[in-house]
Amino acid sequence: MAPSLAFVHATYAAVSPVESAFAEDWPEASSISLLAEDLTRDLAAAGTQTPAIRARIMALADFAARAGVEGILFTCSAFAESIEAAQNRLSIPVLKPNEAMFEEAIMHGGRIGMLVTFEPAIPSMTDEFSRMARRLDRDVTLETHFVPDALAALNDGRPNEHHCLLAEAAARLPCYDILMLAQFSMTGAAAPIKSKTGAVVLSSPGSAIAKLKKVIEPS
Repeated sequence: MAPSLAFVHATYAAVSPVESAFAEDWPEASSISLLAEDLTRDLAAAGTQTPAIRARIMALADFAARAGVEGILFTCSAFAESIEAAQNRLSIPVLKPNEAMFEEAIMHGGRIGMLVTFEPAIPSMTDEFSRMARRLDRDVTLETHFVPDALAALNDGRPNEHHCLLAEAAARLPCYDILMLAQFSMTGAAAPIKSKTGAVVLSSPGSAIAKLKKVIEPS
């Protein structure tokens, strides 16, 4: 029987990249997508994950679990702390947006950079990365780079401008062994960034697919 997954999004821009990635790399899996854009708005206004935001994250995870899915993937990188509570509570795999990508980058090692289009996500992501590096006992450092206007271009229906802004920003960065794309909505820019930098470019959907396959369908 094909595995059933739930994708939980906090921005509409993440829906298509995730569904496209899974359709290409794991077509056997069926999925449902849940969208709660108020989470992004509320986090930007509060500047931190409030009890109300944490309760919303848990409610979305509970809803997906009751739908009978075998795994849940959250796609907004700003809510790691709240998602961890859902991981601890549910018996099915619950994946934070970037944990698979972070693990892949940390195990690769070398100089690691990360492009970000949603600035409020930076504190929670850098903290998550540092905690994972300690857990894996790897001595690595992360440098983050916020690219203004890129997310607005994508949300306004200008994906080519979004991709160009990211590729141009990446070309101005120091040389990295690994360059991570922080938001799921950035996936479409991976190829232009790679052509500009020559770095290994990791996107959250690609790493997440590999990890979920391993967890749900172990060989």
